[in-house]
Amino acid sequence: MSTRRARPRLTPRRRRLVDRLLDDLLELGEAERRVRLSQLETGHPRIACWVSELVAASDQPGEFLNTLFDRAGQAVRDSQVAQELRLPRGTRLGPWRIVEDAGSGGMGTVYRAERADGVFEMHAAIKLIRVHRRGLDERLKLERELLARLDHRHIARLIDGGATQDDQAYLVMEWVEGNTLPQHLQSDVPSLDARLDLFEQIADAVAHAHQRRVVHGDLKPGNVMVTSSGQARLVDFGVGRLLVDGGVKSEHAVRGLTPAYSAPEQRAGEEASTQSDVWALGRILQWLIDSRTSGKSDRLTAISAATEGIARRSDLAAILERACAESPKDRYAGAVQLLDDVQRYRQRLPVKACPATRTYLATRFVQRHWLGVSFGAAASLLLCLATAGALWQAHQATEERDRAALEAARAFTAEQDSLRLANELQQVVEFKTSLFALVDSSNMGIHLREDILARYRQSSVSEDDHRQLELPEPDQLENMLRVVNFTDLARASLEDNIFSTALESIDVQFADQPLVRARLLQTVATSMRTVGLLEQALEPQKQALAIRREQLGEEHLDTLDSMDHMGLLYGRVGRRDDQRQFYQEALNGYRRLVGDEDARTLNAMSNLGANYNARGELEQAETYFRQALSGQLDALGPAHHQTLITTHGLGYMLSLQGRHEEALPYYEAALSGRRDLYGDEHPDTLTAMNNLGGLLIEMGRPDDALPYYQQALDGRRRLLGNEHRVTLQSINNMGHLLSRLDRLDEARPLILEVLERAQVILGEQHPNTLIYLNNAGRLQLQLGQASQSERLYRQAVEGARSALPKRHWHTASFLAGHAGALHELERFADAEDAWLEAHGIFKEALGDSHERTLSTASDLAELYRSWARKSPDSGYQQKSAEWQARAQDESGGP
Repeated sequence: MSTRRARPRLTPRRRRLVDRLLDDLLELGEAERRVRLSQLETGHPRIACWVSELVAASDQPGEFLNTLFDRAGQAVRDSQVAQELRLPRGTRLGPWRIVEDAGSGGMGTVYRAERADGVFEMHAAIKLIRVHRRGLDERLKLERELLARLDHRHIARLIDGGATQDDQAYLVMEWVEGNTLPQHLQSDVPSLDARLDLFEQIADAVAHAHQRRVVHGDLKPGNVMVTSSGQARLVDFGVGRLLVDGGVKSEHAVRGLTPAYSAPEQRAGEEASTQSDVWALGRILQWLIDSRTSGKSDRLTAISAATEGIARRSDLAAILERACAESPKDRYAGAVQLLDDVQRYRQRLPVKACPATRTYLATRFVQRHWLGVSFGAAASLLLCLATAGALWQAHQATEERDRAALEAARAFTAEQDSLRLANELQQVVEFKTSLFALVDSSNMGIHLREDILARYRQSSVSEDDHRQLELPEPDQLENMLRVVNFTDLARASLEDNIFSTALESIDVQFADQPLVRARLLQTVATSMRTVGLLEQALEPQKQALAIRREQLGEEHLDTLDSMDHMGLLYGRVGRRDDQRQFYQEALNGYRRLVGDEDARTLNAMSNLGANYNARGELEQAETYFRQALSGQLDALGPAHHQTLITTHGLGYMLSLQGRHEEALPYYEAALSGRRDLYGDEHPDTLTAMNNLGGLLIEMGRPDDALPYYQQALDGRRRLLGNEHRVTLQSINNMGHLLSRLDRLDEARPLILEVLERAQVILGEQHPNTLIYLNNAGRLQLQLGQASQSERLYRQAVEGARSALPKRHWHTASFLAGHAGALHELERFADAEDAWLEAHGIFKEALGDSHERTLSTASDLAELYRSWARKSPDSGYQQKSAEWQARAQDESGGP
């Protein structure tokens, strides 16, 4: 009689080994597989008992996995769990009384209960857990303190919990009227949009929990209730974790897992995490799209089948693939990022799960604005290529001229040859420098748009042809073309047809002339930066600096000039730490070579002041600005463009400190000087107009600011186009000002326009994009859309924490806005956390008496007043009085 070998414990390490062996065996033919299994049985019998069963069930792996978990659960129930106790109506559990049996699940029986102690009327769901565990009652008390922080409209909260006299645990949860998500989909058959609405609610709830450091651990459709109004409510939050963490671990510890919705690392025995919740959300999304694919074992095949026939299926498939990636590090960073990508998919925006190629971004732009693009794209592309072709011909002519000159130079004697060659190379550099200096993608875009409209108006198409072909009238076409980014088209053509070719020519023709090559590379990098090809400019800029360092050394003016350009470029792409390093190196070098009074040294001081200013380090910024301005006034005069830059920078720094009256004359001087120097339509003049308008708003004079903002916006649209970063700033500023003036209908399209454009052009983490997110959150709050406002503010805060220096005052601004939305939603504890953090940052960065610090103190006073109305005896009224007094004391008020 044989003795059955005991099954070994499947630890995470063994699980990984079993998975690897199974993969190898399934690649073999049947005969070779039997041989290998026999060898495994002989050498490693404890592992072989698992592998052999998995191989035998390989035709139906999903069903076998479910069976495996069922058997494990049954083994526990047989050995650890007593006969299930059915509680009759009227049974008391603490202050609760059982009303009726509401159903059974994998972990226990659910009852509907009511409050029985007369303190207040309330219905609740009581889940009686089929686990006897000593000490679980104490564990429940500790866990409730954490789970009580979950205050979200789509989460059914854990209210209470305890244990019966025979140590059988029970949990008391908020009662949700409605159906489970699977029941809802069977009875209602909602559209894809409605299903995605439900997913957004679920993901938003999970994101809220993760922010409070709570993991669900057992996300699945059955743990989602849908109310009669179509609102999703997530139940059983924290239940799985209570069962796992609370007691003695054994070989078959009850984990309450649902295999189809449990991440690979959970099935391997690891604990639940935010990343396993992301995986489960991905599976829920796949199930919502097509429940028939949820049981398929091959992930990519299942995703492909689920998205079949759906608009933009590649985007949706990419979202599912990232969410359900095998390795946690390959998934979305959190539920917020997954939710954001789903929302981007629904808005026809590029999703983060797809590579951000130019073709992909352009395709999504056309899908959002297909009507306007359909009329303008072909003509604009032809004209753009024609323009680029003309520049290329000029470039080719230059190359022929260079070659002819160099050939002629070789006919002279050695001495004459060297002299002539040096002269010719200098002419080449100067000619090409002037050629690139003329490139302006913004003007190219404007001319393209104007040329298309002119040609259309001059066409011989009759009015009858217009009607028969359904062509737009010229004025209609002009409106349609507003959505076409001609500047981007021109910029892309410049990169492909001019700059890329120029860089290749420089590398080939001047490989043995490193200093000439460095000068040309610097010229190209500067031109690319000027037209907005920022990331593309980094490589030639780095090469120019590296060559000059090697050939000339650190103590040479050309090397320092490249350092200065390097800092400017890093600032434009938002890398402020790198920018400071190069600005500081350039300043130190200029001081050593030409002294403190030289214009280059003074300009470097001003640049470094701007860097400190951008990072919120205002005292250091003021020191550099004042020193630079004093020297520039003496050396260059008040009307010099560098002096005007520093004049404005100092004014801006003063305004950030709340010293608006001191800042005003600097702003006015900068605008007046630029008008005299450049005229009203120059970009620098428009910047000064825009910034003076911003200062007037800070001074409480929004009506005075309106004409400055309007003139700056109109000028930038004409001069730079709608896609330029400074035009985006003007659109944002005008939207913000109109919202301040309660002209919300006029503000809304501007604020939404700038946010959409910035997310594509600048990227999600760019500081300006975060500001636009913040402003969109403020607008939604003004419109009474507190939930949408809270989501936008939350994205701005999360972006600021990763993109900005630690405790930057911009982060505090976003936190304060987020707190306002949370206050409106009556999520008082979350609002308190956000406002307290914001107040601390403002106080540290701007000082006790700054208006932002004082305003946040007043906001906290108002929060505690609201909280006190909800909880009269909680002491919040006293806190409100303390914060109000604090705001008055710090302001110097009575």
